[in-house]
Amino acid sequence: MNASIQISANSIEENISPPVSGVEVLGTTRDRFGNRLVVAKAYGANTYEAFTFDPVNLITGSSRDLAKILVNNGINSPIKQNPLVIQKDIVDQLDLKKGKVIVFLEIPGTHQCLIGEENYTIIVANRHFYSPRPLPSEVSVILVGEANKKHRKKDSYHSFIIELSEKLAAQPRLLLAILFALTSYWWTIFGVPTLALMLVGKTSTGKSVSQRLASQLVKGTEKIISGNFTTIGLHDELAHQGTQPVFIEDGHGKTVAQAMLSAFMDAGNSAHRVRSKKSQYGKEPTKPVTATLIVSAEQNIAASAKEAKLPMQPGVVSRVFEIFSGEFGMFDELCGFNDGASLAAYFDKVGAEHPGVLGELVTQSICENFPLYQQKWEDRKSIIARHISKHIEIDVNWDGQDQRLFNSLVFCAFIGHIAVKENHLLIRNMNINSGIGKLFGEHLSRKYSSSIELAIEIKSTITAVRHALNRNLRKIKKPQLGIKLSLQLKNAAIIGFDVEEKDGRYYLIKPEAFQEIMGDRLSRKTYQHLKEAGFLKVSADRGHQYQKRLSDGRRASFVAISAAIMNE
Repeated sequence: MNASIQISANSIEENISPPVSGVEVLGTTRDRFGNRLVVAKAYGANTYEAFTFDPVNLITGSSRDLAKILVNNGINSPIKQNPLVIQKDIVDQLDLKKGKVIVFLEIPGTHQCLIGEENYTIIVANRHFYSPRPLPSEVSVILVGEANKKHRKKDSYHSFIIELSEKLAAQPRLLLAILFALTSYWWTIFGVPTLALMLVGKTSTGKSVSQRLASQLVKGTEKIISGNFTTIGLHDELAHQGTQPVFIEDGHGKTVAQAMLSAFMDAGNSAHRVRSKKSQYGKEPTKPVTATLIVSAEQNIAASAKEAKLPMQPGVVSRVFEIFSGEFGMFDELCGFNDGASLAAYFDKVGAEHPGVLGELVTQSICENFPLYQQKWEDRKSIIARHISKHIEIDVNWDGQDQRLFNSLVFCAFIGHIAVKENHLLIRNMNINSGIGKLFGEHLSRKYSSSIELAIEIKSTITAVRHALNRNLRKIKKPQLGIKLSLQLKNAAIIGFDVEEKDGRYYLIKPEAFQEIMGDRLSRKTYQHLKEAGFLKVSADRGHQYQKRLSDGRRASFVAISAAIMNE
Protein backbone atom coordinates (compact mmCIF):
# COMPACT_ATOMS: atom_id res chain seq x y z
CA MET A 1 0.00 0.00 0.00
CA ASN A 2 1.59 3.30 -1.06
CA ALA A 3 0.38 6.71 -0.06
CA SER A 4 1.70 10.22 0.36
CA ILE A 5 1.03 11.24 3.93
CA GLN A 6 1.64 14.17 6.22
CA ILE A 7 2.72 14.14 9.83
CA SER A 8 0.17 15.94 11.94
CA ALA A 9 1.61 15.46 15.40
CA ASN A 10 4.98 15.08 17.10
CA SER A 11 7.70 16.20 14.72
CA ILE A 12 10.19 13.49 13.77
CA GLU A 13 13.79 14.15 14.71
CA GLU A 14 16.36 14.06 11.92
CA ASN A 15 19.14 11.45 11.88
CA ILE A 16 22.61 12.72 12.68
CA SER A 17 24.15 11.18 9.57
CA PRO A 18 22.46 10.57 6.23
CA PRO A 19 21.36 6.97 5.77
CA VAL A 20 23.00 5.20 2.85
CA SER A 21 19.59 4.29 1.51
CA GLY A 22 18.45 7.91 1.33
CA VAL A 23 15.42 6.75 3.30
CA GLU A 24 14.51 7.88 6.80
CA VAL A 25 12.34 5.34 8.59
CA LEU A 26 9.81 7.03 10.84
CA GLY A 27 8.32 3.94 12.41
CA THR A 28 5.64 1.39 11.75
CA THR A 29 1.90 1.51 11.65
CA ARG A 30 -1.06 -0.70 10.98
CA ASP A 31 -3.74 0.13 8.48
CA ARG A 32 -7.39 -0.23 9.44
CA PHE A 33 -7.33 -3.85 8.34
CA GLY A 34 -4.53 -4.71 10.76
CA ASN A 35 -1.77 -4.97 8.15
CA ARG A 36 1.67 -3.80 9.38
CA LEU A 37 3.28 -1.06 7.27
CA VAL A 38 6.62 0.75 7.31
CA VAL A 39 6.36 4.55 7.33
CA ALA A 40 9.29 6.38 5.75
CA LYS A 41 10.29 9.56 3.94
CA ALA A 42 13.09 10.83 1.79
CA TYR A 43 15.98 11.95 4.00
CA GLY A 44 16.32 15.73 4.23
CA ALA A 45 12.88 16.51 2.87
CA ASN A 46 11.68 19.95 3.91
CA THR A 47 8.22 18.67 4.68
CA TYR A 48 7.16 15.51 6.37
CA GLU A 49 5.87 13.93 3.24
CA ALA A 50 6.06 10.22 3.78
CA PHE A 51 5.07 6.94 2.23
CA THR A 52 4.25 3.47 3.43
CA PHE A 53 5.16 0.07 2.15
CA ASP A 54 4.70 -3.55 3.09
CA PRO A 55 7.69 -4.75 5.18
CA VAL A 56 7.46 -8.09 3.39
CA ASN A 57 9.54 -6.41 0.68
CA LEU A 58 12.39 -6.17 3.17
CA ILE A 59 12.62 -9.83 4.07
CA THR A 60 11.65 -11.66 0.92
CA GLY A 61 14.38 -10.27 -1.25
CA SER A 62 11.86 -8.36 -3.39
CA SER A 63 14.39 -5.64 -4.04
CA ARG A 64 12.85 -4.77 -7.38
CA ASP A 65 9.50 -3.97 -5.76
CA LEU A 66 11.18 -1.95 -3.03
CA ALA A 67 13.27 -0.04 -5.58
CA LYS A 68 10.12 0.86 -7.49
CA ILE A 69 8.49 2.20 -4.33
CA LEU A 70 11.52 4.32 -3.45
CA VAL A 71 11.97 5.80 -6.92
CA ASN A 72 8.27 6.63 -7.17
CA ASN A 73 8.63 8.58 -3.92
CA GLY A 74 11.57 10.69 -5.05
CA ILE A 75 14.41 8.52 -3.71
CA ASN A 76 17.06 7.65 -6.33
CA SER A 77 19.36 5.50 -4.17
CA PRO A 78 18.38 2.24 -5.96
CA ILE A 79 20.01 3.66 -9.09
CA LYS A 80 23.32 4.24 -7.29
CA GLN A 81 23.40 1.60 -4.56
CA ASN A 82 23.21 -2.15 -4.28
CA PRO A 83 19.55 -3.00 -3.53
CA LEU A 84 20.60 -5.39 -0.77
CA VAL A 85 22.55 -2.61 0.97
CA ILE A 86 19.46 -0.40 0.79
CA GLN A 87 17.30 -3.14 2.25
CA LYS A 88 19.75 -3.75 5.11
CA ASP A 89 19.89 -0.04 5.95
CA ILE A 90 16.10 0.23 6.11
CA VAL A 91 15.89 -2.91 8.27
CA ASP A 92 18.52 -1.50 10.67
CA GLN A 93 16.62 1.76 10.98
CA LEU A 94 13.42 -0.14 11.53
CA ASP A 95 14.99 -1.97 14.45
CA LEU A 96 16.01 1.35 16.00
CA LYS A 97 12.50 2.82 15.55
CA LYS A 98 10.62 -0.23 16.73
CA GLY A 99 9.31 1.74 19.73
CA LYS A 100 8.01 4.53 17.54
CA VAL A 101 4.25 4.12 17.08
CA ILE A 102 2.58 5.80 14.16
CA VAL A 103 -1.18 5.93 13.78
CA PHE A 104 -2.05 6.06 10.12
CA LEU A 105 -5.51 7.54 9.31
CA GLU A 106 -6.93 7.86 5.80
CA ILE A 107 -10.49 9.12 6.21
CA PRO A 108 -12.29 11.63 8.45
CA GLY A 109 -14.49 10.39 11.27
CA THR A 110 -14.05 8.28 14.38
CA HIS A 111 -11.25 5.72 14.65
CA GLN A 112 -10.65 3.15 17.36
CA CYS A 113 -6.87 2.63 17.56
CA LEU A 114 -5.13 -0.05 19.59
CA ILE A 115 -1.92 1.48 20.95
CA GLY A 116 0.01 -0.96 23.06
CA GLU A 117 -2.58 -2.68 25.21
CA GLU A 118 -5.05 0.21 25.29
CA ASN A 119 -7.72 1.40 22.89
CA TYR A 120 -7.76 5.11 21.98
CA THR A 121 -10.46 7.03 20.15
CA ILE A 122 -9.21 9.50 17.53
CA ILE A 123 -11.57 11.70 15.54
CA VAL A 124 -10.48 13.41 12.32
CA ALA A 125 -12.23 16.54 11.05
CA ASN A 126 -11.04 19.21 8.63
CA ARG A 127 -7.38 18.02 8.62
CA HIS A 128 -7.22 18.04 12.41
CA PHE A 129 -7.38 15.13 14.77
CA TYR A 130 -8.78 15.06 18.28
CA SER A 131 -8.77 12.50 21.03
CA PRO A 132 -10.94 12.41 24.14
CA ARG A 133 -7.79 11.60 26.15
CA PRO A 134 -4.12 12.46 25.52
CA LEU A 135 -2.16 10.09 23.29
CA PRO A 136 1.11 8.57 24.54
CA SER A 137 4.21 10.65 23.82
CA GLU A 138 5.73 7.98 21.53
CA VAL A 139 2.75 8.22 19.19
CA SER A 140 2.60 10.24 16.02
CA VAL A 141 -0.63 10.60 14.06
CA ILE A 142 -0.39 10.70 10.30
CA LEU A 143 -3.23 11.89 8.10
CA VAL A 144 -3.50 10.90 4.46
CA GLY A 145 -5.90 11.27 1.56
CA GLU A 146 -9.34 12.45 2.55
CA ALA A 147 -8.24 12.87 6.16
CA ASN A 148 -5.55 15.32 5.09
CA LYS A 149 -7.85 17.66 3.18
CA LYS A 150 -8.34 21.15 4.59
CA HIS A 151 -11.59 23.02 4.05
CA ARG A 152 -11.46 26.79 4.05
CA LYS A 153 -14.28 29.10 4.97
CA LYS A 154 -14.94 32.40 3.21
CA ASP A 155 -15.47 34.70 6.17
CA SER A 156 -15.94 34.62 9.91
CA TYR A 157 -17.93 31.73 11.23
CA HIS A 158 -19.57 33.81 13.93
CA SER A 159 -21.37 36.22 11.61
CA PHE A 160 -22.38 33.35 9.39
CA ILE A 161 -23.80 31.19 12.17
CA ILE A 162 -25.88 34.05 13.56
CA GLU A 163 -27.61 34.47 10.21
CA LEU A 164 -27.97 30.74 9.57
CA SER A 165 -29.19 29.94 13.08
CA GLU A 166 -32.10 32.34 12.71
CA LYS A 167 -33.33 30.25 9.79
CA LEU A 168 -32.50 26.82 11.25
CA ALA A 169 -34.59 27.53 14.34
CA ALA A 170 -37.69 27.40 12.14
CA GLN A 171 -36.58 24.39 10.04
CA PRO A 172 -36.93 21.14 12.07
CA ARG A 173 -36.47 18.91 8.99
CA LEU A 174 -33.32 20.64 7.80
CA LEU A 175 -32.02 20.94 11.37
CA LEU A 176 -32.48 17.20 11.95
CA ALA A 177 -30.47 16.37 8.81
CA ILE A 178 -27.60 18.49 10.18
CA LEU A 179 -27.87 16.87 13.62
CA PHE A 180 -27.72 13.40 12.07
CA ALA A 181 -24.53 14.37 10.24
CA LEU A 182 -22.99 15.75 13.46
CA THR A 183 -24.00 12.67 15.44
CA SER A 184 -22.45 10.23 12.95
CA TYR A 185 -19.06 10.36 14.71
CA TRP A 186 -20.48 9.69 18.18
CA TRP A 187 -22.97 6.80 18.09
CA THR A 188 -20.42 4.10 18.84
CA ILE A 189 -18.41 6.11 21.36
CA PHE A 190 -21.49 6.77 23.49
CA GLY A 191 -22.92 3.28 22.98
CA VAL A 192 -26.07 4.37 21.10
CA PRO A 193 -27.52 2.29 18.20
CA THR A 194 -26.80 3.92 14.85
CA LEU A 195 -29.82 5.35 13.08
CA ALA A 196 -30.31 6.28 9.42
CA LEU A 197 -32.34 9.24 8.20
CA MET A 198 -34.56 9.19 5.13
CA LEU A 199 -35.95 12.38 3.55
CA VAL A 200 -39.09 11.47 1.61
CA GLY A 201 -40.83 13.70 -0.90
CA LYS A 202 -41.31 14.59 -4.53
CA THR A 203 -38.54 16.12 -6.63
CA SER A 204 -37.67 19.78 -6.08
CA THR A 205 -38.87 19.79 -2.46
CA GLY A 206 -35.54 20.59 -0.82
CA LYS A 207 -34.30 17.06 -0.08
CA SER A 208 -31.02 17.40 -1.96
CA VAL A 209 -30.47 20.91 -0.65
CA SER A 210 -30.83 19.61 2.91
CA GLN A 211 -28.30 16.88 2.18
CA ARG A 212 -25.83 19.31 0.60
CA LEU A 213 -26.03 21.80 3.47
CA ALA A 214 -25.58 19.10 6.12
CA SER A 215 -22.70 17.57 4.18
CA GLN A 216 -20.95 20.91 3.63
CA LEU A 217 -21.25 22.11 7.22
CA VAL A 218 -20.15 18.83 8.78
CA LYS A 219 -17.91 17.08 6.21
CA GLY A 220 -16.78 20.00 4.08
CA THR A 221 -17.95 18.36 0.84
CA GLU A 222 -21.26 17.90 -0.88
CA LYS A 223 -20.72 14.42 -2.31
CA ILE A 224 -24.04 12.60 -2.78
CA ILE A 225 -24.08 9.02 -4.02
CA SER A 226 -26.66 8.69 -6.75
CA GLY A 227 -27.62 6.51 -9.65
CA ASN A 228 -27.61 2.75 -9.81
CA PHE A 229 -25.69 0.75 -7.24
CA THR A 230 -25.57 -2.87 -6.17
CA THR A 231 -25.72 -4.33 -2.69
CA ILE A 232 -22.01 -5.19 -2.71
CA GLY A 233 -20.95 -1.91 -4.32
CA LEU A 234 -22.89 0.18 -1.82
CA HIS A 235 -21.60 -1.88 1.11
CA ASP A 236 -18.00 -1.37 0.00
CA GLU A 237 -18.49 2.38 -0.34
CA LEU A 238 -20.13 2.67 3.08
CA ALA A 239 -17.45 0.54 4.72
CA HIS A 240 -14.78 2.76 3.17
CA GLN A 241 -16.41 5.89 4.64
CA GLY A 242 -16.01 4.74 8.26
CA THR A 243 -18.12 6.70 10.74
CA GLN A 244 -18.78 9.63 8.43
CA PRO A 245 -22.26 10.69 7.35
CA VAL A 246 -22.93 9.33 3.87
CA PHE A 247 -25.49 11.04 1.68
CA ILE A 248 -27.39 8.93 -0.84
CA GLU A 249 -29.96 9.80 -3.47
CA ASP A 250 -32.17 6.73 -3.75
CA GLY A 251 -32.70 5.35 -7.21
CA HIS A 252 -35.30 3.07 -8.75
CA GLY A 253 -35.57 -0.60 -9.49
CA LYS A 254 -35.25 -3.88 -7.68
CA THR A 255 -31.45 -3.86 -7.52
CA VAL A 256 -31.30 -0.42 -5.91
CA ALA A 257 -34.13 -1.22 -3.49
CA GLN A 258 -32.36 -4.42 -2.40
CA ALA A 259 -29.10 -2.50 -1.94
CA MET A 260 -30.80 0.12 0.25
CA LEU A 261 -32.57 -2.47 2.41
CA SER A 262 -29.26 -4.26 2.96
CA ALA A 263 -27.44 -0.99 3.65
CA PHE A 264 -29.91 0.02 6.36
CA MET A 265 -29.52 -3.36 8.05
CA ASP A 266 -25.71 -3.34 7.68
CA ALA A 267 -25.40 0.18 9.12
CA GLY A 268 -27.74 -0.58 12.01
CA ASN A 269 -25.85 -3.79 12.86
CA SER A 270 -22.31 -2.56 12.06
CA ALA A 271 -22.31 -5.55 9.73
CA HIS A 272 -19.48 -7.17 7.78
CA ARG A 273 -20.08 -8.58 4.31
CA VAL A 274 -17.43 -11.21 3.67
CA ARG A 275 -16.92 -12.75 0.23
CA SER A 276 -14.14 -14.26 -1.77
CA LYS A 277 -13.59 -11.50 -4.32
CA LYS A 278 -11.89 -8.23 -3.42
CA SER A 279 -13.52 -4.86 -3.93
CA GLN A 280 -11.99 -1.65 -5.20
CA TYR A 281 -10.86 -1.08 -1.61
CA GLY A 282 -8.92 -4.33 -1.32
CA LYS A 283 -9.97 -6.12 1.84
CA GLU A 284 -12.79 -3.64 2.53
CA PRO A 285 -15.63 -6.18 2.34
CA THR A 286 -14.53 -7.51 5.72
CA LYS A 287 -14.80 -4.06 7.27
CA PRO A 288 -18.05 -3.31 9.14
CA VAL A 289 -20.39 -0.53 8.04
CA THR A 290 -20.41 2.22 10.67
CA ALA A 291 -21.47 5.13 8.48
CA THR A 292 -24.62 7.15 9.13
CA LEU A 293 -26.89 7.08 6.09
CA ILE A 294 -28.82 10.22 5.16
CA VAL A 295 -30.97 9.25 2.18
CA SER A 296 -33.32 11.24 -0.07
CA ALA A 297 -36.10 9.42 -1.91
CA GLU A 298 -39.45 9.99 -3.58
CA GLN A 299 -41.11 7.23 -1.56
CA ASN A 300 -40.41 5.54 1.75
CA ILE A 301 -38.49 2.30 2.04
CA ALA A 302 -41.60 0.15 2.56
CA ALA A 303 -43.15 1.45 -0.67
CA SER A 304 -39.86 0.90 -2.54
CA ALA A 305 -39.68 -2.68 -1.27
CA LYS A 306 -43.29 -3.32 -2.26
CA GLU A 307 -42.77 -1.83 -5.73
CA ALA A 308 -39.70 -4.02 -6.24
CA LYS A 309 -41.59 -7.05 -4.84
CA LEU A 310 -39.01 -7.52 -2.09
CA PRO A 311 -39.68 -8.78 1.43
CA MET A 312 -39.45 -6.06 4.06
CA GLN A 313 -37.25 -7.16 6.93
CA PRO A 314 -38.87 -6.20 10.25
CA GLY A 315 -35.58 -4.81 11.57
CA VAL A 316 -35.33 -2.17 8.86
CA VAL A 317 -38.11 0.03 10.27
CA SER A 318 -36.28 0.37 13.60
CA ARG A 319 -33.07 1.45 11.88
CA VAL A 320 -34.44 4.22 9.66
CA PHE A 321 -36.24 7.37 10.73
CA GLU A 322 -38.32 8.77 7.89
CA ILE A 323 -39.39 12.38 7.58
CA PHE A 324 -41.75 13.54 4.87
CA SER A 325 -42.18 16.86 3.10
CA GLY A 326 -44.09 19.55 4.97
CA GLU A 327 -45.84 22.69 3.74
CA PHE A 328 -42.81 23.87 1.77
CA GLY A 329 -41.11 20.54 1.13
CA MET A 330 -38.23 20.03 3.55
CA PHE A 331 -38.59 23.68 4.58
CA ASP A 332 -41.16 24.42 7.25
CA GLU A 333 -40.96 28.19 6.72
CA LEU A 334 -39.70 30.40 3.91
CA CYS A 335 -37.92 32.74 6.36
CA GLY A 336 -38.68 35.88 4.36
CA PHE A 337 -37.78 34.41 0.95
CA ASN A 338 -40.32 34.56 -1.86
CA ASP A 339 -40.27 30.82 -2.55
CA GLY A 340 -38.55 27.56 -1.73
CA ALA A 341 -36.15 27.87 -4.66
CA SER A 342 -34.75 31.17 -3.33
CA LEU A 343 -34.32 29.71 0.15
CA ALA A 344 -32.63 26.63 -1.32
CA ALA A 345 -30.19 28.84 -3.25
CA TYR A 346 -29.32 30.65 -0.02
CA PHE A 347 -28.56 27.40 1.82
CA ASP A 348 -26.41 26.17 -1.07
CA LYS A 349 -24.45 29.43 -1.03
CA VAL A 350 -23.72 29.57 2.69
CA GLY A 351 -22.87 25.87 2.86
CA ALA A 352 -20.26 26.18 0.13
CA GLU A 353 -18.73 29.24 1.84
CA HIS A 354 -18.23 27.51 5.21
CA PRO A 355 -17.23 23.91 4.52
CA GLY A 356 -16.54 21.60 7.46
CA VAL A 357 -16.49 24.25 10.19
CA LEU A 358 -19.51 23.07 12.19
CA GLY A 359 -18.33 19.46 12.23
CA GLU A 360 -14.82 20.48 13.28
CA LEU A 361 -15.96 22.81 16.08
CA VAL A 362 -18.41 20.34 17.60
CA THR A 363 -15.84 17.53 17.42
CA GLN A 364 -13.20 19.68 19.10
CA SER A 365 -15.57 20.78 21.87
CA ILE A 366 -16.68 17.25 22.72
CA CYS A 367 -13.12 15.88 22.70
CA GLU A 368 -11.80 18.68 24.90
CA ASN A 369 -14.56 18.03 27.43
CA PHE A 370 -15.21 14.36 26.82
CA PRO A 371 -15.48 13.07 30.43
CA LEU A 372 -17.92 15.89 31.18
CA TYR A 373 -20.16 15.19 28.20
CA GLN A 374 -19.98 11.45 28.70
CA GLN A 375 -21.38 11.93 32.21
CA LYS A 376 -23.89 14.53 31.03
CA TRP A 377 -25.33 12.03 28.56
CA GLU A 378 -26.01 9.55 31.35
CA ASP A 379 -27.46 12.28 33.56
CA ARG A 380 -29.60 14.06 30.99
CA LYS A 381 -30.90 11.54 28.45
CA SER A 382 -34.10 10.84 30.39
CA ILE A 383 -34.64 14.60 30.90
CA ILE A 384 -34.16 15.30 27.20
CA ALA A 385 -36.57 12.47 26.38
CA ARG A 386 -39.25 14.06 28.59
CA HIS A 387 -38.75 17.48 26.99
CA ILE A 388 -39.10 16.00 23.50
CA SER A 389 -42.15 13.96 24.51
CA LYS A 390 -43.98 17.15 25.51
CA HIS A 391 -44.06 18.12 21.82
CA ILE A 392 -45.44 14.79 20.52
CA GLU A 393 -49.08 15.57 19.80
CA ILE A 394 -50.41 12.08 19.07
CA ASP A 395 -51.23 9.75 21.96
CA VAL A 396 -50.68 6.11 20.93
CA ASN A 397 -48.95 3.12 22.43
CA TRP A 398 -45.41 2.77 21.09
CA ASP A 399 -43.92 -0.55 20.15
CA GLY A 400 -40.27 -1.60 20.58
CA GLN A 401 -39.33 -0.29 17.15
CA ASP A 402 -40.69 3.15 17.99
CA GLN A 403 -38.74 3.18 21.26
CA ARG A 404 -35.48 2.32 19.47
CA LEU A 405 -36.02 5.17 17.02
CA PHE A 406 -36.87 7.58 19.82
CA ASN A 407 -33.81 6.68 21.93
CA SER A 408 -31.49 7.41 19.01
CA LEU A 409 -33.29 10.69 18.27
CA VAL A 410 -32.78 11.70 21.91
CA PHE A 411 -29.04 11.24 21.37
CA CYS A 412 -29.18 13.44 18.23
CA ALA A 413 -30.84 16.10 20.38
CA PHE A 414 -28.07 15.73 22.99
CA ILE A 415 -25.35 16.36 20.38
CA GLY A 416 -27.38 19.36 19.22
CA HIS A 417 -27.54 20.66 22.81
CA ILE A 418 -23.73 20.50 22.97
CA ALA A 419 -23.50 22.57 19.79
CA VAL A 420 -25.87 25.10 21.39
CA LYS A 421 -23.99 25.19 24.70
CA GLU A 422 -20.66 25.74 22.93
CA ASN A 423 -22.23 28.51 20.77
CA HIS A 424 -21.63 26.60 17.54
CA LEU A 425 -25.37 26.83 16.84
CA LEU A 426 -27.08 29.97 18.06
CA ILE A 427 -30.50 28.46 18.64
CA ARG A 428 -32.28 27.22 21.76
CA ASN A 429 -32.47 23.66 23.05
CA MET A 430 -36.23 24.06 22.80
CA ASN A 431 -35.93 24.48 19.02
CA ILE A 432 -34.24 21.08 18.85
CA ASN A 433 -36.61 19.37 21.31
CA SER A 434 -39.79 20.72 19.75
CA GLY A 435 -38.58 19.99 16.21
CA ILE A 436 -37.73 16.36 16.97
CA GLY A 437 -40.96 15.96 18.95
CA LYS A 438 -42.98 17.30 16.03
CA LEU A 439 -41.29 14.99 13.52
CA PHE A 440 -41.59 11.95 15.78
CA GLY A 441 -45.27 12.75 16.24
CA GLU A 442 -45.67 12.80 12.46
CA HIS A 443 -43.98 9.39 12.34
CA LEU A 444 -46.39 7.97 14.92
CA SER A 445 -49.37 9.50 13.13
CA ARG A 446 -48.36 7.95 9.79
CA LYS A 447 -47.67 4.60 11.36
CA TYR A 448 -50.77 4.32 13.49
CA SER A 449 -53.37 6.34 11.58
CA SER A 450 -54.38 3.31 9.55
CA SER A 451 -54.49 1.25 12.73
CA ILE A 452 -56.64 3.87 14.41
CA GLU A 453 -59.02 3.99 11.45
CA LEU A 454 -59.22 0.20 11.47
CA ALA A 455 -59.92 0.18 15.20
CA ILE A 456 -62.80 2.60 14.64
CA GLU A 457 -64.19 0.40 11.85
CA ILE A 458 -63.91 -2.72 14.01
CA LYS A 459 -65.65 -1.00 16.93
CA SER A 460 -68.47 0.09 14.64
CA THR A 461 -68.87 -3.48 13.32
CA ILE A 462 -68.93 -4.96 16.83
CA THR A 463 -71.58 -2.45 17.89
CA ALA A 464 -73.75 -3.31 14.88
CA VAL A 465 -73.45 -7.09 15.46
CA ARG A 466 -74.14 -6.74 19.18
CA HIS A 467 -77.29 -4.68 18.53
CA ALA A 468 -78.50 -7.21 15.92
CA LEU A 469 -77.98 -10.10 18.33
CA ASN A 470 -79.58 -8.20 21.19
CA ARG A 471 -82.73 -7.60 19.11
CA ASN A 472 -82.96 -11.31 18.34
CA LEU A 473 -81.81 -12.98 21.57
CA ARG A 474 -85.26 -14.59 22.05
CA LYS A 475 -84.64 -16.50 18.79
CA ILE A 476 -81.27 -17.86 19.98
CA LYS A 477 -82.11 -20.91 22.10
CA LYS A 478 -80.20 -23.38 24.19
CA PRO A 479 -80.41 -26.83 22.56
CA GLN A 480 -83.35 -28.89 23.90
CA LEU A 481 -82.43 -32.20 25.45
CA GLY A 482 -83.91 -35.27 23.85
CA ILE A 483 -84.59 -33.57 20.52
CA LYS A 484 -82.17 -33.97 17.67
CA LEU A 485 -80.39 -30.71 16.91
CA SER A 486 -81.01 -31.25 13.19
CA LEU A 487 -84.76 -31.16 13.87
CA GLN A 488 -84.46 -28.01 16.02
CA LEU A 489 -82.60 -26.33 13.14
CA LYS A 490 -85.69 -26.72 10.94
CA ASN A 491 -87.70 -24.53 13.35
CA ALA A 492 -88.12 -21.19 11.59
CA ALA A 493 -88.55 -19.42 14.93
CA ILE A 494 -84.99 -20.36 15.89
CA ILE A 495 -82.10 -18.48 14.22
CA GLY A 496 -79.36 -20.14 16.26
CA PHE A 497 -78.19 -21.78 19.47
CA ASP A 498 -76.57 -20.66 22.67
CA VAL A 499 -73.92 -23.31 23.38
CA GLU A 500 -70.91 -23.98 25.56
CA GLU A 501 -67.80 -24.94 23.62
CA LYS A 502 -64.43 -25.97 25.07
CA ASP A 503 -63.10 -22.43 24.62
CA GLY A 504 -66.16 -20.58 25.83
CA ARG A 505 -69.78 -19.70 25.19
CA TYR A 506 -70.93 -19.03 21.60
CA TYR A 507 -73.99 -18.01 19.62
CA LEU A 508 -74.18 -20.41 16.66
CA ILE A 509 -76.25 -18.49 14.10
CA LYS A 510 -77.62 -19.96 10.89
CA PRO A 511 -75.71 -18.27 8.00
CA GLU A 512 -78.90 -17.21 6.21
CA ALA A 513 -80.38 -15.92 9.49
CA PHE A 514 -77.25 -13.89 10.26
CA GLN A 515 -77.48 -12.29 6.84
CA GLU A 516 -81.09 -11.40 7.50
CA ILE A 517 -80.59 -9.81 10.93
CA MET A 518 -77.58 -7.79 9.76
CA GLY A 519 -79.14 -6.56 6.54
CA ASP A 520 -77.10 -3.87 4.76
CA ARG A 521 -74.49 -3.84 7.53
CA LEU A 522 -73.23 -7.28 6.46
CA SER A 523 -70.16 -7.46 4.22
CA ARG A 524 -66.95 -9.40 3.93
CA LYS A 525 -65.34 -6.84 6.26
CA THR A 526 -67.88 -7.74 8.94
CA TYR A 527 -66.37 -11.20 9.28
CA GLN A 528 -62.82 -9.82 9.05
CA HIS A 529 -63.48 -7.33 11.83
CA LEU A 530 -65.12 -9.94 14.07
CA LYS A 531 -62.18 -12.25 13.53
CA GLU A 532 -59.59 -9.54 14.25
CA ALA A 533 -61.46 -8.63 17.44
CA GLY A 534 -61.44 -12.27 18.56
CA PHE A 535 -65.22 -12.74 18.45
CA LEU A 536 -65.53 -15.09 15.45
CA LYS A 537 -64.78 -18.79 15.61
CA VAL A 538 -64.11 -20.56 12.30
CA SER A 539 -63.21 -24.03 11.13
CA ALA A 540 -60.26 -24.76 8.90
CA ASP A 541 -61.04 -24.38 5.21
CA ARG A 542 -64.55 -23.10 5.96
CA GLY A 543 -64.01 -19.39 5.35
CA HIS A 544 -65.92 -17.42 7.97
CA GLN A 545 -68.10 -20.34 9.07
CA TYR A 546 -67.82 -22.84 11.90
CA GLN A 547 -68.76 -26.45 11.31
CA LYS A 548 -70.27 -28.39 14.22
CA ARG A 549 -71.06 -32.07 14.54
CA LEU A 550 -74.70 -32.53 15.63
CA SER A 551 -75.94 -35.09 18.12
CA ASP A 552 -77.11 -37.42 15.33
CA GLY A 553 -73.64 -37.40 13.74
CA ARG A 554 -74.44 -34.98 10.93
CA ARG A 555 -72.57 -31.68 10.45
CA ALA A 556 -73.94 -28.18 10.10
CA SER A 557 -72.34 -24.80 9.40
CA PHE A 558 -72.88 -21.69 11.56
CA VAL A 559 -71.65 -18.19 12.07
CA ALA A 560 -70.12 -18.74 15.52
CA ILE A 561 -69.96 -15.49 17.51
CA SER A 562 -68.49 -15.36 21.00
CA ALA A 563 -71.09 -14.43 23.61
CA ALA A 564 -68.44 -12.14 25.09
CA ILE A 565 -69.36 -9.63 22.38
CA MET A 566 -72.39 -8.71 24.48
CA ASN A 567 -70.07 -7.48 27.24
CA GLU A 568 -68.28 -4.98 25.00
